Amino acid sequence: LRGALSVDACTRRVLFTGRWNFFGADPDGSHALSSFRFARAPVAAADGDGDPPLPADGTYAGSFDLLTTRGHVQVVEERDLRLVFRSAAEGKHAISGGGSNRFGAFIVEGEAWRADGEMRVVLRKHYRAAPAPVRPPQTRKKGGTATYKRRGTATVYEYESAAKGLPAGWIRRGKVRPSDRKKVDTYWFAPDGT
Repeated sequence: LRGALSVDACTRRVLFTGRWNFFGADPDGSHALSSFRFARAPVAAADGDGDPPLPADGTYAGSFDLLTTRGHVQVVEERDLRLVFRSAAEGKHAISGGGSNRFGAFIVEGEAWRADGEMRVVLRKHYRAAPAPVRPPQTRKKGGTATYKRRGTATVYEYESAAKGLPAGWIRRGKVRPSDRKKVDTYWFAPDGT
């Protein structure tokens, strides 16, 4: 993300606006395609009566535009984007923080500096890896679903399908007997579950 921090003269909100692209897609920063916009609400105790000082720590609300493969723009809302600025060498500020959006939780890191009368910012966003969901194994059988579950030392085989020969909505369910795997207990259920 490449942009600038500014203060809206009417609302006294700290604004962070600019353009972004995927890491590696724009090595020299000249082709950042999509825009982003974030705003921090004024904090009376910290900001006082005047404009808030820049850079401004806090929680920012906003979104970024995502260009899809079909050329459409989707707006992605960010939640709880927290930015913390720390003084660094040569008048620069180190930035750290994080937040989340529909793609998951992320951390941000970067730097801010004054140039040509504005506070410029460069941030890199890194998404945290999400744990893989654990799902029971399933295989498709003719006209229905068959699953197996481990219960203690025994494996229980179950299946469900539409009940052939009965009116629409009837369901056929079966379970292999643990004591004798050659026998299957089969049940038919009406559309109302009885």
